[in-house]
Amino acid sequence: MIPDPYMRDNESKLQWIGEVGWEYRTIFRFDEKNLAWSHIDLVSKGLDTYANVYLNDSLILVADNMFREWYVDIKRFLHTGTNTLQIQFPAIIPRK
Repeated sequence: MIPDPYMRDNESKLQWIGEVGWEYRTIFRFDEKNLAWSHIDLVSKGLDTYANVYLNDSLILVADNMFREWYVDIKRFLHTGTNTLQIQFPAIIPRK
């Protein structure tokens, strides 16, 4: 947990957060019945400005705008059983 960035000088103390890379990963199951659907979209809302999204080790989205929704047809990347969704947030190069 980080302190409230709007209190005192916390914002300046929290600048390191954007200077390191972050990763989110989750595992989920998908059954054969669901794979029969004709179309399966992954909808992402509010991803940080820059994000790379992988499904089962395949790059499916390179996001570059936090203020839009991203839709990706993921049916061909899904497997019956266990699937892995990974979102990488690269480090932002500090301004000089």
